Amino acid sequence: MNRIIINTIDCSLIIKTTTIIYCKAEGSYTRLVLNNSKDILVTKNLSWFENILSSSTFIRIHRSFLVNLEYVTQISHGKNTVGLTNGKNIPFSRYNLKQLIEVLDKVVPA
Repeated sequence: MNRIIINTIDCSLIIKTTTIIYCKAEGSYTRLVLNNSKDILVTKNLSWFENILSSSTFIRIHRSFLVNLEYVTQISHGKNTVGLTNGKNIPFSRYNLKQLIEVLDKVVPA
């Protein structure tokens, strides 16, 4: 799926999934952070996005974060953070580190 429809109070937005850098859980809502420096607060939970977005491109790295692997620039093992192209560092669970590295190896072969 390369586009998703997000309903807001005023309209329905059609968003290319390739423009989503990461999704962040905020209670029962999810904040989508896009590559154009905009973000959208959506009335869907993070699990909904995890189920709808491609598992080959998006991975849940923390209970609060789903990240687009195309935007990952570094993994900081000491700080347990993932660096992204927008300059943000978001936390990852040590439990998910092995899976994160395995998936990145498939996306970005050595």
